[in-house]
Amino acid sequence: MISGEFLNKYQSSANLVAVYPGRLGERIDIPIAGLLYVSMGLSGEIGELQEKIVCKCDLEEIKKEFGDVYWYISQVCMELSTPMSYLAKVKIEFKKLRKLQDADMLLERQLLALSILSGRVSEIMKKSFRDSNGHISGDKKNEVIEILAKILHNLNGLSGMCGILPEDAMDANIHKLFSRKDRGVLGGSGDNR
Repeated sequence: MISGEFLNKYQSSANLVAVYPGRLGERIDIPIAGLLYVSMGLSGEIGELQEKIVCKCDLEEIKKEFGDVYWYISQVCMELSTPMSYLAKVKIEFKKLRKLQDADMLLERQLLALSILSGRVSEIMKKSFRDSNGHISGDKKNEVIEILAKILHNLNGLSGMCGILPEDAMDANIHKLFSRKDRGVLGGSGDNR
């Protein structure tokens, strides 16, 4: 398990290179614009991670995608004023599932769980935007935090299945982002910036 101290250090570093619309309440017309942005980003990056794993891409490419997912988790936590270490403390209750013998089936289950969980975050954001004039209630915030804890748990297990240490993926992610910052290319798209 990743230490809470490591998670908070990572979150602090990730926040230093965070650039996105509505970040931490930046004044725009939608109060939760930053939260919407990073929630959508989380879903998108989970999809990219799944694609790299299913297509059996190079391990370094997969590690980069893990790092990107961890970054979005850290920023959703920032938007919810929650230390990333708190996710490691959330008591997670999983439904009992039948035992799987085949490693490929276990991998597929982990990938599917990430899609389901990120979809649940997106659904909460959509309904908060629609029903609460762009505000997120305390109950919904707590629900998102619980889901993020499950995503973090699944992500850590999945990275182990791929032979990647979560800390290595987060460290590589921070180095990549600070390199982009130093070169003035934090904004924009694509891995080759």
